Amino acid sequence: MLIKVTRGGNPGDLCRYVLDPRKQPEKEQAAIESNQSVGPILVCSTMPGSTAEQLAQYLRQIAQLNSRVEKIVAHYSISLPPSDGGQIERSQMAAISKAMLHEMGHNRCPYFGVEHHDATQKHWHLVASTVSYAGKWVDDSFDRHRLRTVERELEQKFGLTRSQPRSPDSIRNLTTGEYRMKERTGEPVAKEKLWAAIDSCLEGNDSLIKFILEMRARYPEISVRVKERKGKKIGISYSIDGIGIAGYKLGKAYSLAGLGKYHQLQNDPKSAALIDEVLLRSPEECIRLKAQLEAGLETSSRQKPGSGLEL
Repeated sequence: MLIKVTRGGNPGDLCRYVLDPRKQPEKEQAAIESNQSVGPILVCSTMPGSTAEQLAQYLRQIAQLNSRVEKIVAHYSISLPPSDGGQIERSQMAAISKAMLHEMGHNRCPYFGVEHHDATQKHWHLVASTVSYAGKWVDDSFDRHRLRTVERELEQKFGLTRSQPRSPDSIRNLTTGEYRMKERTGEPVAKEKLWAAIDSCLEGNDSLIKFILEMRARYPEISVRVKERKGKKIGISYSIDGIGIAGYKLGKAYSLAGLGKYHQLQNDPKSAALIDEVLLRSPEECIRLKAQLEAGLETSSRQKPGSGLEL
């Protein structure tokens, strides 16, 4: 079993994607177009509505219970290996979905799920509100790390094939001392916080400069340093809670070389000075720069007022 998650603030686009008739067999496609209803293809649902627009509107209404939440929907995808795919029926998919969402804190939130048939591997998608019926926000801290534990628990509970261990480049280990500290405090240690933050900032970024900008904007409590030798960037390190950790000590995939090899982050030597500039900027300035990039402004061709940077 493999579960992935992302969060966003546009339920309309998300609902249209997961309910796209083209992801369904021809028979279901025809039924959707004929009845103008997605009801027959839903694996599970706790929401009113029979179209993507109606479901998205309901998610927006629930989000109004807590206007401070920006990423109001969570998108989970659940994939099963071939050995399990042919044995799982819709009722079991619904049960797995309910159990997973409960473990991830969505037990008091509206959600729905739909299977996609556009790949050889059996998989389905879940859309869940990140705001509960009581207006409480579903904390997304360390989502991806919690999911690894949830995967193992669901495999055992539903008699599914245990997933193969991750490849060596993705293995992340704690020292004995870190395990003891975690047991004593009951809180994530510095490495776990950094893994979660870095993973979340790697998504959607294709260059080292954009990755660093997002880290500075989203996690002001984390310091980022890039080591340079003879004008060349040769290493990266992070600091949180007063603890500094070199990227390579977080795992092969987190060293400066690993960010390029395993996450395809481009490290253009021409961006060296720009990286230095971003590292000197305050988190507030980085937030503004990131917002400008996301708004689609042509930052590569003109200088932004007050930023002093050309991205």
